[in-house]
Amino acid sequence: MSAPEAIQEFLRGRKIAVAGVSRGQGSAANTVFRKLRDSGYQVFPINPNASEVEGAKCFPNLASAPGPLDGVVIATHPKVSIDVVREAIEQKVPRVWLHRSIGGGSVSEEAVRECEANRIPCIVGGCPAMYCEPVDNGHRYLRWWVETAPFPRRLTKAAVLILVLLAASVAWMYVRYRKDIGQQWDRISGHSQVVETPCGPIEYAVAGSGSPLLVVHGAGGGFDQGLDLARPLLTKRIQVIAMSRFGYLRTPLPKDGSAAAQADAHLCLMNALGIERAAILGVSAGGPSAMQFAIRHPDRTAALVLLVPAAYQPGATAITPPSGTRLLFDTALRSDFLFWLAIEAAPDTVIRSILGTPPEVVRQSDRTEQERVQQLMMHILPVSPRRLGLLNDAEVTSNLPRYELDRITAPTLAISLKDDGYGTYGGARYTAEQVAGARFIGYGQGGHVIVGHSREMTEEIATFLVGITDSPHPR
Repeated sequence: MSAPEAIQEFLRGRKIAVAGVSRGQGSAANTVFRKLRDSGYQVFPINPNASEVEGAKCFPNLASAPGPLDGVVIATHPKVSIDVVREAIEQKVPRVWLHRSIGGGSVSEEAVRECEANRIPCIVGGCPAMYCEPVDNGHRYLRWWVETAPFPRRLTKAAVLILVLLAASVAWMYVRYRKDIGQQWDRISGHSQVVETPCGPIEYAVAGSGSPLLVVHGAGGGFDQGLDLARPLLTKRIQVIAMSRFGYLRTPLPKDGSAAAQADAHLCLMNALGIERAAILGVSAGGPSAMQFAIRHPDRTAALVLLVPAAYQPGATAITPPSGTRLLFDTALRSDFLFWLAIEAAPDTVIRSILGTPPEVVRQSDRTEQERVQQLMMHILPVSPRRLGLLNDAEVTSNLPRYELDRITAPTLAISLKDDGYGTYGGARYTAEQVAGARFIGYGQGGHVIVGHSREMTEEIATFLVGITDSPHPR
């Protein structure tokens, strides 16, 4: 059986074990596990030292995995591969795939011989992620390399040298990517909780102590973005409750992902946490649900803060994204690797098209602000578990009706910038004009991520919230 036929036969199976997964997110085995799972396979992670991996039950060996298995991908140290192969033989697993991209991978001659001696089809090298559509560009190149690597003798010495240098560059890039994406998965793992509510499961994290502030993150975010934004407020006698909205990270996207349904989910979270009344901070695409919360649940709203909000303004019923946003949305934001590559290769494009901020404003800012912008880009990773939320936000912000703003009775503060690439300035100002007693703060430049004004903005929000908390007769 040829290699392509063996690969097709392996991928026809539906129940596949992956040996070598780890509790961290950065290993090759974890990549294979996620790809197969996302492609609709029943996948069983194998690791004798873990009970759970990436939210799924982990099994100590092949014997304990629900059988019969159709195949096993081995992505362990090559010295361990032979043991997994022998266990596969004992459990009558009909197919084996020894993982390898560039380098030795998990391939060992002893494991290959054992498969041959027992007439078990064995794919030597490569990775299922190279063949399960859609294939990202990184794995597409690795597939090309694996399939053409046996033929360098047909090439000139110069061509071979170029290929070797290219392969070394790609390998170096891939190692950097695996390190970076592993760090980002570690950053969001184990730092939040999921609570069951009448509105469905909601992921959240709590930090600080004091008056409760519900932080509603923007597009491309999650609880982690909320914590990043509100962390400077923790010294201001404010307790931050940062949730992941519908479709982000571990909060699933229900059939109704509207701003009103999200607002009701915010209330469900407050009820589950025993919070009677809270201020609410809506950022960017989190603005619509924050406004809906203040309208629908006025008795539970202590104050409303809108930061560069997606909001209705006369003459415009939708947020207009910067040029290039749609292209990145349809390409880089579909893949962790492609988005990481966009940050590495074209940071100005990401800053302009995703962060909605003029790159020249970032270059003119101080080092602290530049590092903050870099962190904002990196903290969109991993983008894959945020994809459904991004799609839902695109739908919500593509048709922004005029809300009944005169029903908002909570003290309100709206902040935006004239050069915001998403054009939130007019909507923020209009909203403040329609809410009785609301205050609007507008800056001339700084873009959607408020470059050059982050400390000033934090002080404004803190002063506003503390003033509301200290007031004996809040409006």
